[in-house]
Amino acid sequence: MAKALRGKYKQKDKYLSQKQIDSIEAAIYNDKLHELYKEVDDTPIPKKLLTEDVKKNIIKGQRYAHIDGQEEYIILEDGRLINLENINQLQIQFTGVNLRGYAKKNRIVLHEEFAKNKWPYNRDSILRNYKKNKWKIYVNYASKSLYESI
Repeated sequence: MAKALRGKYKQKDKYLSQKQIDSIEAAIYNDKLHELYKEVDDTPIPKKLLTEDVKKNIIKGQRYAHIDGQEEYIILEDGRLINLENINQLQIQFTGVNLRGYAKKNRIVLHEEFAKNKWPYNRDSILRNYKKNKWKIYVNYASKSLYESI
């Protein structure tokens, strides 16, 4: 039985093609390895991330704003944080006091983003939307009872 399970969940091995091996060897030989491997932050972000499909199916006529310094993330007026590169919604955290999310390594506090955009902030209505639509939210143990009462 253990053998059957091991085979079922075994991850496929990933190998480099001969062309990739040759390009790596050439970069090492010519001392140009830095050109082959760029830092993640150096890669350009596509300018056309906000497509019509995203506007129609995710935003649905709501107001939205880009997060400062992170063009690929937007916040919607219902409190959702959207990653435009992967077209997915980020999980937020409810700490009992505020709501926040993390985009890469940066913390995004929702009430601060709402204030920057001059939108009215209502924590309880945002939490009701998350509960009603079953969106991803992390509630810490101390705030569970408060979250359940909303």
